[in-house]
Amino acid sequence: MDAAPTRAACYLRMSTDHQRVSIPMQREALAAYAAQHGLTIVREYCDEGRSGLSLAGRDQLKALLADVLEHRADYSTILVYDVSRWGRFQDTDQAAYYEFVCRHAGVRVVYCKEPFPSDASPLSAVVKSIKRIMAGEYSRELSEKVYAAKAQVVRSGFFPGASAPLGMRRKVVPRDGGPGIILQHGEWKWRQDDRITLVPGPPDEIKWVRWIFRAAASGAWWPHSIARHLNDQGVRNVGGTTWKECSIRSMLHNEKYIGNLVYGQTAQKLKGPRVWLPEDKWLRADGIFTPIISRRLFDQAQAALARRSQGVSEEEGLEMLRQLYRKHGRLSLALVDSAQDLPGSTWYRRRFGNLRDAFQRVGFTPNRRFGARETFGARLRLIEGMREGLAERLRCKGARVEPLSRVLMSVNGVTVGTKMAFCRDTIAGPQWVIQMTRPPRPRWLLAVRLDKEAKVMDYWVTEGDRCHVQLAAPLRRPRREFRSASLDEALHALLQVCQGEPAMSGTGLVTQAAAQTARARRVPNMTLLLEAMTRVLRGKTMRALQITEELVKEGFACRSYRLNRMVAFVACTNADKFRRIGGCWYALTEAAEKPKRQRRVRLT
Repeated sequence: MDAAPTRAACYLRMSTDHQRVSIPMQREALAAYAAQHGLTIVREYCDEGRSGLSLAGRDQLKALLADVLEHRADYSTILVYDVSRWGRFQDTDQAAYYEFVCRHAGVRVVYCKEPFPSDASPLSAVVKSIKRIMAGEYSRELSEKVYAAKAQVVRSGFFPGASAPLGMRRKVVPRDGGPGIILQHGEWKWRQDDRITLVPGPPDEIKWVRWIFRAAASGAWWPHSIARHLNDQGVRNVGGTTWKECSIRSMLHNEKYIGNLVYGQTAQKLKGPRVWLPEDKWLRADGIFTPIISRRLFDQAQAALARRSQGVSEEEGLEMLRQLYRKHGRLSLALVDSAQDLPGSTWYRRRFGNLRDAFQRVGFTPNRRFGARETFGARLRLIEGMREGLAERLRCKGARVEPLSRVLMSVNGVTVGTKMAFCRDTIAGPQWVIQMTRPPRPRWLLAVRLDKEAKVMDYWVTEGDRCHVQLAAPLRRPRREFRSASLDEALHALLQVCQGEPAMSGTGLVTQAAAQTARARRVPNMTLLLEAMTRVLRGKTMRALQITEELVKEGFACRSYRLNRMVAFVACTNADKFRRIGGCWYALTEAAEKPKRQRRVRLT
């Protein structure tokens, strides 16, 4: 889209409400600059309450860059208050890269309140680089000041955290020495110079806290069984959330319940990764809160946790699982998690890879549907991983990509869907089916075919304008399909079909002739079917469905419901060869007489 020289967009950002450079102030300054230089602001991008340390969470800056890169911007200038509003990136090259991307697309970035001119002169480049370094250094200095202030609060005997654990409440300690108020969950102090301490909470919460520590100290309860018992009793954690094994472990290690405050166990500076610090770097303040459990009970719970985490070997875990199997005669996820004297399902997954292998080691074989939960997490990770990099790969190939929903996107103006085709066992063999029930349906579909272990087999580009798409199967009607073992080849074919070009390649475009040939294979030869039925029913009596199962083993690749009807048709039209007794069929021979009613024979 061609942009007029006088049209401009403005980008606004403010990380907190306490900053001097507020959003209205930035908007007013940019409007004055635009009026002074003859610009008309036609679009505004505003990130309120967003940190400038990274691009994460800054949706409006992402939208701005997407509009510029995909040539949807109807402006030629981007107005920004100063360099720090563009970002306080710790890597100055990141801020320079985003600006270069805009300039390369024909849109310049202007910092209205900076003293250097907005041109490509050497002086402007040097000053701009220094300003970016200063913006990043400001965040580093501010991070150190905030940590030093919180450390001083801890040394003074006050609580620097945001929320209180279960069984405790935050109490405001005013600077003037007046009476403080008790803050509930979600409430905040209104004076910045006030301090916070922790006091015992409601009696019913204290009762449950003491029960949790006594249950853990007894050695008869595992953390996962404690969490399940609390959820069954309707007890909720802070904020109304349900209990999990990790929340129980975190609670049992929390020294606030014995009156101590430990601060600085982990560090996450400047939006970086969270790391655990050595114990000599922790800040401790002992005896500053009123304890709600005794030190003896706390130490007993810690000792019990240490024994459970280190003292259970694989042989002992299997023996416990074997005793549970003998007691109930079966095994399941619910039984493992509900047993008080048994490690949780997480422990068995970490030791043996999954629950199925652990169950088989003690002699119990679960049904084939049991593995669905085991592969669900792997499937989700695979789906998210594919969708995250798909748009970037298409843009690198020169396509205009616009996300429409979680599974739909626009590629060069054509709606494309992304789906995973998971393998499922049927009577006719493995099948890969994709359901597109929710409108709107895409024009083209990029599908990933997975095997039974959720591993990628190949990639398919097919028409997606139907609610039921089956891959690697004979076709009812001709359609264009492309299959490849490489994702890059599949994306290349997708771009070709989105541009209206045929995706001709050696990896398999299904043409109309190939579709008709595949359709012809769906109808088996009647003579061959008659011979196979005679061979299958020789000396046996079977139902039609059992005959169908045997014919599938013989190599008939027809759909099961169609093959079932054809079996009945062949049997009825060949009365001299087959007879029916009580819903079961048997084959006649020249010397055979009508047999008596036999018991049904089931296939194993």
